[in-house]
Amino acid sequence: ELNNQKESYESQIKEYQNIIKSLSKKIVELKGEQIPKVILVSAYKHEQLQEKAIDSGIKLFLEKPINFIRLVTEIHKLLKK
Repeated sequence: ELNNQKESYESQIKEYQNIIKSLSKKIVELKGEQIPKVILVSAYKHEQLQEKAIDSGIKLFLEKPINFIRLVTEIHKLLKK
């Protein structure tokens, strides 16, 4: 059963990575050189996934549950850049 859980988790991570890649490609297509700032919110806590998201052009990766104050603070930081 542990092996099945691991395979399920790895499958979910791969699916999530594909979504991130598709999103980042679409952003580049729509905006060309001026890529919008994207915040990704996820229930998955996984360093590799976080790194892939950032490498794909996601500006901020937040894990659930979201702290509203932190979210607003991070949005303000991104808007200032």
